Amino acid sequence: MARGNGEGSVYQEGKRSGREDGRWVAQVVVDGKLRRRFATTEAGAKKQLRTLQAKVESGEALGDGNLTVAQLLDKWRTTVLPARDLSLRTITVYEWCCDVLTETLGSLRADRLRPEDVEAAFAELAENGRKGIGKPVARSSLVKMRSVLGKALDHGVRRQIVSRNVARIVELPAGARRAEPGRTRQ
Repeated sequence: MARGNGEGSVYQEGKRSGREDGRWVAQVVVDGKLRRRFATTEAGAKKQLRTLQAKVESGEALGDGNLTVAQLLDKWRTTVLPARDLSLRTITVYEWCCDVLTETLGSLRADRLRPEDVEAAFAELAENGRKGIGKPVARSSLVKMRSVLGKALDHGVRRQIVSRNVARIVELPAGARRAEPGRTRQ
């Protein structure tokens, strides 16, 4: 008998999977998409399954497990940004922020992004700047980057790609330099 949407199963991977460690798998099918979580024990996998089932029952997003921050930013950049009535200057700033965020956080999975990951990347940017440029990034630029990341993650939450927006709780590094007074912007 076939299982229903979100019922799930628990099993141990065998040698056919190419893994010798025999890890345990909890999986559910939601809207035709397979979602898996892994554990070292059967009890751990059953706990993971209950968590997955609770999320399915409550309607919470399970997320696209393979989507990276770079891919999420690209989706936001190509679908949401053009639909907004923004000035060319604002779009240019948002594009720059997306480029820097992709360089620093792009390889991380969007559904596993933690505030600590973003804070560490921002601290690195505030201290050493972008790769190849070396000039420390100003606090005001970090504020803009946090805002853009928050907008992209909000889009991800609405589309059930990620379950929460970690950018909303990120603290900026205390040592981030402030823009010089009287400096004009172009």
